[in-house]
Amino acid sequence: MATNLGTFPIQQLSYKAKTKAWRKSHVEWADKVASIANELVRKSVGDKIINYDLMNGVLNLDDVRIVLNPENIKAQYTQIGDIQHFPILNSKINLLLGEELKRPYNWHVTITNPE
Repeated sequence: MATNLGTFPIQQLSYKAKTKAWRKSHVEWADKVASIANELVRKSVGDKIINYDLMNGVLNLDDVRIVLNPENIKAQYTQIGDIQHFPILNSKINLLLGEELKRPYNWHVTITNPE
């Protein structure tokens, strides 16, 4: 699901040709490129936010609804109420992070060009 970013506004203009509308087009283009939902530039920022929320115990019910009811069927058995989030992997992830922090970092240098 790629978004259309358009083209970068023309740069090779004289100072007089760089009007307020030209500057506004730059800001609008940069806003489209730098958004979190832009898959071409920042493919995993949205995923990182979801993962941080899950790590902190925040569950987005819209994501759960997409997985449990992908066809959006309106029936009694497809209604999703409040789901309690149990972060069962947090202890294991924290253990791995602690072990990584305790390891000494062994510096090494590699010469690729002897000159």
